[in-house]
Amino acid sequence: MGVLESDVLVVGGGPAGAWAALAAARSGARVILVDKGRCGASGPTAKSLVALANFPPGPAREEAVRLAFARGGRLGDPEWTHRVLAETHLRLDHLFRRGRVPHGDRSGGPTRIRLSGVRYLGLLRRSLLVAGVRILDHHPALRLLVDAEGVVAGASGLCSARGYEEWSVRAGAVVLATGGCAFLSGAAGADVATGDGLLMAAEVGGELSGMEFSSAYTLAPLAPLPPTPTLRFAAFHDESGAPLENPALGPHAAALEALANGRRVYATLAEAGGSEGAEPRVRPTLAEIDGSGGPEARVHPSFAEAGASGGAEARVGGRGVFATLEALAGLGSTGDGGGGLGVGGAEHVGAPRLSGAVQVRAVLAGTVRGTGGLRLTGFDCATTVPGLFAAGDVTSREAIAGAYGGVGGQRAAWAIASGMWAGTGAVRFARGRGRAVPARVGGGLRAVAGIDPRAVIGLVQEHTLPLRRSYWRSAGSLRDSIAELDALWPVTECDLGGTGAELLRAREAAALLAVARWTKHSALARTESRGIHRRTDHPGEVEDWRLRLHTGGVGTVWVAPPRDLTRAAAACEFPLTSG
Repeated sequence: MGVLESDVLVVGGGPAGAWAALAAARSGARVILVDKGRCGASGPTAKSLVALANFPPGPAREEAVRLAFARGGRLGDPEWTHRVLAETHLRLDHLFRRGRVPHGDRSGGPTRIRLSGVRYLGLLRRSLLVAGVRILDHHPALRLLVDAEGVVAGASGLCSARGYEEWSVRAGAVVLATGGCAFLSGAAGADVATGDGLLMAAEVGGELSGMEFSSAYTLAPLAPLPPTPTLRFAAFHDESGAPLENPALGPHAAALEALANGRRVYATLAEAGGSEGAEPRVRPTLAEIDGSGGPEARVHPSFAEAGASGGAEARVGGRGVFATLEALAGLGSTGDGGGGLGVGGAEHVGAPRLSGAVQVRAVLAGTVRGTGGLRLTGFDCATTVPGLFAAGDVTSREAIAGAYGGVGGQRAAWAIASGMWAGTGAVRFARGRGRAVPARVGGGLRAVAGIDPRAVIGLVQEHTLPLRRSYWRSAGSLRDSIAELDALWPVTECDLGGTGAELLRAREAAALLAVARWTKHSALARTESRGIHRRTDHPGEVEDWRLRLHTGGVGTVWVAPPRDLTRAAAACEFPLTSG
């Protein structure tokens, strides 16, 4: 289809990518957006309800910032959280005035807005078209392109809707908004969340942060369910009927811990009801638990609250827990603007009552609901590579979520704020840049396949999906995983590839392997338990570890603390390096 040119290229068509493209277009830039599927209809958000937490200036916002910092194991940054809430309030207020979403509480207090993920994405797609953004659906990106100075200046890939013909876009700056990595665990809508953007960025020198906080799990029914609204789990009990509860960590953490310890737990389903709209809260409520083990906190309509991540899923199987499910629609969404992992889709609001015991299992959500991702260098959402910006779940969210995975309100707000900042930052950088772009070769991009990508994916899943591998961690199990995953990478670089659909699958396999290696190396380096990172051989928090670990490298993985924070190096299982 030839070579296209734009001022800004956005890779990824979910909420964060859409907001980034809108920000760039409204700044007067020519914008092209490429999406792996169809922008507005694919990804986790399309399978869930969206929950947006709107905090006007005032005491409620201050309290939300304080609680987010405490819940995140004190690894967050209150200034980032303040800015995210302010940006989200500004954008939602604009949507209120235009009548795009229900306003709800007009008293000026905090509001939780809930709407169908499909509707939300549809509104964003229409806004993109009105703003003049060129949308290229079914155009998965395979590699980033750089100029002679090492500046990211475009991307290339295949068009799956046109016989896998090659495409290339040259741009003054690129925004990555490709989402996180769920390791093909079966989470609803996460089949496109294979970590492609993380690998593309690392291949051009991008750094990551917080990859040890990648073990976020959701809970899902074992047997398929009829079409229902997104559900959330309310209570759990074991075979004797005794409830499963952990006063410090909440019911979802208790259920996951029971699963990790080989226990069986039973439950029932409750009926859904309600509809879209805004739900004001005038009294403190319990922060919803997302399965990450985060402590419950009594809050105002919480930044973290607008959507629990313990969403049920109808398409997965396995052994495990039986749980009591409360239907979402009248109570708050398990979906969110950054991509929910709930059942079926939000269009089924008002489904009939379901009853009886339902067995569920733990489903790894990885970095989609975890914290790790590309390291950002400032509030313009620039990465460590010139010309490359990032937004949404592909980025590290430690600044707002700390050591605990981001739940609905946080992730939805981050998608809006980071998208706006990345799009604006990319426009500023793009002006005056050249367009000379040499070709690059990356993992999984060989012309001839010498290894089946299913073998790579199978080994990655063996070391990531089981609770014994990711929920509970120890030096022994981590070293075992690292040895096998690292040994496979040279084979992947030399023998993984193909043409057409085979090439896309090979690239996904390479990305899954790369993400798994970064998470395991980072988890081995952090010799404590904090948030969703749980070490059986280091069960408590250590004050000296209240810092963020950076990682990167493709052929050889490196892990290092920030340049000015080296006090934890002596406590590591292996020497930290600077890369």
